[in-house]
Amino acid sequence: MDFNVVYAPWRLRYIQNVGKGECFLCKAAGERERDDENLVPARGKHVFAILNKFPYTWGHVMVSPYRHVSQFEELTAEEWAEMVDMARRLMEALKKTVGAGRFIVGLNIGRAAGAGLEGHLHLHIIPDREVEPGVDLPQALVKLTRELREAL
Repeated sequence: MDFNVVYAPWRLRYIQNVGKGECFLCKAAGERERDDENLVPARGKHVFAILNKFPYTWGHVMVSPYRHVSQFEELTAEEWAEMVDMARRLMEALKKTVGAGRFIVGLNIGRAAGAGLEGHLHLHIIPDREVEPGVDLPQALVKLTRELREAL
C-alpha cells in the first residue's frame, strides 16, 4: 500500500470537533506534566513537537511554537530557527524509527491552504513510505504512535 493515497477514516472524530473548544496546541504547550498523554515527544525553548493524534500516515508529527500565532511572519527568528532545527532532528528520528526515506514537510496557512487549525501555526512532517499489504492500519498507527513517542 502506498501512502500517496490519503484515506484516513479515523480522522472523523477530529474533523467533527475542529474549531470546538480550546486550541489543542495551546493546551499541550501548557501541560508539560501531561506530555505522554498529549503525545509531546520533545520540547525546546520556543517550540515543541507533537505527534498527530489523527494522522494521515505513519509517524505524522508537527512542530509548533508555544505562542498562539497564525501567520508565518509572526514567528520570531528564534522560533523559526528552533522550529527548523527540531524538524531536522525529528526527521532523523523518523528515518530510524519508521524507516522513512522521504518526507512531506509544510505549513498550511489559512483555510484555503488546507489548515484544519487556522489559529495556531504548526509545521507538518509526514513520512512517506510503503507498508506491507494486509496491515490493519488503524491498529498499526496506534502501536506505531506509542513506539514513536518513546523513540523520539
